[in-house]
Amino acid sequence: SNRPHQGFVLRCGGLDFERLGRLPRARDGGPGLWLALDEVVDPQNLGALLRSVYFLGRGPATVDPDGGIPNGKIGIVVCSKNSSPLSPTVSAASAGALEFTTVYSTSNLPRLLNNARDDGWRVLGAAADVPGGGKESSGVVAPRRAARGESDWDLEGDVSEEDEAAESPGGGQRHFDLDEVDPSSPTVLVLGSEGRGLRALVARSCTGFVGIPGGGVAASGDGTQSGVDSLNVSVTGGILLWHFVSGRDR
Repeated sequence: SNRPHQGFVLRCGGLDFERLGRLPRARDGGPGLWLALDEVVDPQNLGALLRSVYFLGRGPATVDPDGGIPNGKIGIVVCSKNSSPLSPTVSAASAGALEFTTVYSTSNLPRLLNNARDDGWRVLGAAADVPGGGKESSGVVAPRRAARGESDWDLEGDVSEEDEAAESPGGGQRHFDLDEVDPSSPTVLVLGSEGRGLRALVARSCTGFVGIPGGGVAASGDGTQSGVDSLNVSVTGGILLWHFVSGRDR
């Protein structure tokens, strides 16, 4: 491919996602911080996020073979569909962190997040405002699903969008600037895709939203706007992760 090889050739096997149906309960130990990626498709962004997860978490989060609870400071889970695969480009962008990090995947991110809420996790989506509702939404909290006799770890089955929408709490969500958020609570940070951000069902599964203050957009005389009003998803992830990890270490 005419890319520089730096004088080394290494033969190795491929890397795969580990399936995860439900996060460990917040009170059961393991990472106190999870990064959930909602259809991040750019391998450079995924690699950069993995690098931040490994660096700021001071090591990988992996499953404890005895208790099944991931160890480490930060866990990471992605959508099993419409996400960047674990490719050589991802590994290079991660500066090798991918080789030491277990990346989990789920076939139903809204359900995983709804269950995380029930299990004591605060679920914060990265967004400039509450999607579709300004600083605070006023939707009605929908009733949760009745018990169906499912195992905690047997949650990878498909569910219709109508069922998932009815089961997602949605209403009463608030938006916070990053400096308003207490970093000590068990938290799942949710980052949306590069193009459209958080999907509607994923946004409804969040307990609230967090944004990074900043941006500079100016309006000209003809009504057009110019400037930069947002950050790249990998930069956003790095800043958010640093806030929560550094706050816990104080």
